[in-house]
Amino acid sequence: MNDEGRQGHGGTQAPSPQGLAYAKAVELLAMRPHFTAEIASKLSRRRFSRDAIDSAVRRLEEAGYLDDLEAARGFARERAARSHWGPRRLRAELSRRGVSSEVVDRVVGERFAEGEAAAVRAAASGWARRGGHDRDSLARHLDRRGFSKGAIVEILAEFAPATESEDEEC
Repeated sequence: MNDEGRQGHGGTQAPSPQGLAYAKAVELLAMRPHFTAEIASKLSRRRFSRDAIDSAVRRLEEAGYLDDLEAARGFARERAARSHWGPRRLRAELSRRGVSSEVVDRVVGERFAEGEAAAVRAAASGWARRGGHDRDSLARHLDRRGFSKGAIVEILAEFAPATESEDEEC
């Protein structure tokens, strides 16, 4: 008998709770990358014991299948490309998903090592392509995306304010 199972009827191996938790975690990871806390939470909702969850997480980490730093980097890349998130929003979303503060700090620092200028510009350009034209609306949009007030003020300066005559024509 080993860690993976116990002797069942007719000489067959019945999976242990640890083996079942590991198999379910691998199945979840096959669908998409997960953070350690997400895997633990999903296994817990499936009523696996704390011991089975800890064993599965430890095995996944040892095998290199579960790595919060790499998962966070991938998450940040994907959100930067698709959603144009700023550092505040990225930090909040990673923390909400149970990523440690050390990993969050490292990933946000790497992602915005050169500052927010390029990311805030990309977010503002996407907003304008979708028909946005009001500076106040842009400021709210960028704030929801998690950009700093300073970055928002800088990008707003690039958007020419409407003249009073244009406002009167509308």
